[in-house]
Amino acid sequence: MTGDQTTGEAREASQLSTLHFVDVAVNSSGAAPARKPEQERGIRAHVMRNHLQKKAKSSKSRDTSSALSKLSDHINRFRLTSRRDRKRSRDVSRRLDFNQRTSTLKPIVPKSHQSLHEVVSARSLTNNTLAAVPSPIDTSTPGTLSLLEYYHTSFWDNSLACNPEGKWLSVAVSDSAVLHATLALVAIHQFQTGEGPQTNSYLWHRGAAMRLVSQKLADPAHATSDATIGAVSILSSSDNSVQLPSLTKDPHIEGMITLVRLRGGIDGMRENRHIQRVVAWADILHAATHDSLPQLGISQFPGHGEMERLMEAVRQPRRSRASGPNIVPAYFREISEDLQTLAVTRALLAQKALSNPQVMRPIFSDLLFVTEYRILMLGHTIDSPPFVMGDATGVEAVKAAALIFCFHGLRDLALTAAFFDGLIQRLYDALLGVVYEDEALSMPLFLWLCLNGWKASTIKARQKYRKFFAERAAVLCESAGINSLEGFRSFFLTEYYPPACSGLWADIANGTA
Repeated sequence: MTGDQTTGEAREASQLSTLHFVDVAVNSSGAAPARKPEQERGIRAHVMRNHLQKKAKSSKSRDTSSALSKLSDHINRFRLTSRRDRKRSRDVSRRLDFNQRTSTLKPIVPKSHQSLHEVVSARSLTNNTLAAVPSPIDTSTPGTLSLLEYYHTSFWDNSLACNPEGKWLSVAVSDSAVLHATLALVAIHQFQTGEGPQTNSYLWHRGAAMRLVSQKLADPAHATSDATIGAVSILSSSDNSVQLPSLTKDPHIEGMITLVRLRGGIDGMRENRHIQRVVAWADILHAATHDSLPQLGISQFPGHGEMERLMEAVRQPRRSRASGPNIVPAYFREISEDLQTLAVTRALLAQKALSNPQVMRPIFSDLLFVTEYRILMLGHTIDSPPFVMGDATGVEAVKAAALIFCFHGLRDLALTAAFFDGLIQRLYDALLGVVYEDEALSMPLFLWLCLNGWKASTIKARQKYRKFFAERAAVLCESAGINSLEGFRSFFLTEYYPPACSGLWADIANGTA
């Protein structure tokens, strides 16, 4: 006899020991024995439940009538459950029903009724208001309502690129695993931006999301659903934002890649652009963090015509920029043009200077994804040879600086995120052994590399890198005869980190370098 059989018989014996029989026979006088009102209610409920069970069984196929039944199949027919048991049973049924409704292969779509996002948008951000909104998770857990409030009032992390329509929270509240993973990411951002202390909220919501994902993966019908893939993608991107060992975070990106490929690749997620974006971002971020290549390729984003609309919208502001030398290597020229377009577009969106921001925001997001993918592919295609710095050093420097610019300057990611450490180190290593010579063609690019490295090094833990990039920029400026902030700025678009240009020049002019 196996251990499982022993456990099953012991469970049935335990259930039999709790049976409670009620005498329903009449006595000699023809009257029923006196019973308490609770017993009367229990008997009536039992009779009705037994009737419904028989009715349900009779509607099933006749083929099942010959099947052997187990003792456990009949226990509930003879048991009058307590009110507490009935309440627990209803709660379990509701949870099961919720999971069945939310864990499905159909794409998650924003709810059409008033969602949590819309209620929070009303700015009546009290705990009572937030607690009254239907949610797939228990909002009474410590810190949950605070994170939901922070999401709307202060969470700007990656929103323009990954959430251009502004509907992500409506998607997240459609599934408990996705919402827990989102709140874990919000908790990280709250700590990294100094808006709150480091708490257990991140670990609690991360653990809850992982448990729910494990349950989904155990069910083949839900293993490759949008909800499962979305939750795993967010977990992967949040893992790369903090210092975690590879053994802890690699399973998430590996699992996401496997699930997406089972769905037909990145284009198999096109029915749900919200989930597709977080998948693409997790893939790009992992590649940038580990200096590798994206594994999912690039999705078929909107065509050339829509990109032209974006460039037409920013053409005039681009003409009005400072006209300084801006010659870059051929392999980086097109990417550089796209970065300039994205920088101007982001500035115009922030200033609310575009007449159709609802149309432009998704196009901005698509172009940014495409540009980042092309940056990661530098050095791995025939059109990306090394330039004046020699060997592959120049390509690695350009890749690191361009990713820093995209992640911080365009995606608004906090500089305290762990993945910036690796990008700065790679840029530092690439420029460490380079001695600048009077090479006019590469001057603007060298300054741009130093500017991005300096900007990412402005937090306290990276002061040695800040000094290094300022020193290199000072040598370049002295060689080129740049002696004013205006002359320094002429090498960059005005939208390229205006405070950063002033800050780096202050380090140069004050002799800090």
